[in-house]
Amino acid sequence: MRAAVEQMQDYLAHCTAEQLGAPPDEEGAPEVRAELETRIRQAREDALDQLVERLNSFIPDPACRVSANYLLNEANYYSHEFQVYVDVLPAM
Repeated sequence: MRAAVEQMQDYLAHCTAEQLGAPPDEEGAPEVRAELETRIRQAREDALDQLVERLNSFIPDPACRVSANYLLNEANYYSHEFQVYVDVLPAM
């Protein structure tokens, strides 16, 4: 599960950098790089929050809902169906 979430976050970080016209890693003023890193970090956090919100909207029992920490905990196990939701929801 963690790998799927991190892949989604990495993709969105890449898209955010492209949208902002980010210079390659070795180029750019430090303050520009710092702003870019801040915006990318925020995009990653927002994407995870939105995924958790979407997943929980499909779970009728509040006792069974998930959090960002729960999704990223590698000790947790998930059904195949839940994994499919995680794989498909970011694309929607």
